[in-house]
Amino acid sequence: MSERDYIIGELEKLVATLKQTIRAAPPAGGSVPPAAGAFSDALGQWRKARVTFWGVEQKEGPKGPYVRAALYVAWTENGEQKSEKMSSINQRLIESIDPLNKGDTIEYQSQSNGKYTDFTAVRKTNR
Repeated sequence: MSERDYIIGELEKLVATLKQTIRAAPPAGGSVPPAAGAFSDALGQWRKARVTFWGVEQKEGPKGPYVRAALYVAWTENGEQKSEKMSSINQRLIESIDPLNKGDTIEYQSQSNGKYTDFTAVRKTNR
């Protein structure tokens, strides 16, 4: 095997791993303080929370139709209840996690976008 083939093979493995991670949960940091049990990941800071609302709707914009999802989550931090409202128009991300149900436990990543917060990665957990 040539050095070039080896490098291409390693890059393909990396891409496959990233695609799997993105399907289960795509990336970024955010302004929400980490919840108890949150951990660092090469793609950003993961936070653990409980889904309190999930909604997906088709919208019409200047460039045509698009899908928008709203995700509200809650968690307990230092004995205090915290919550966050987020949204996304990333159709691939939305399709990879839809449906989420009220009460589901998830890990997520978010990114502040001006006065709004976008979820950029979500993965369902077993607990």
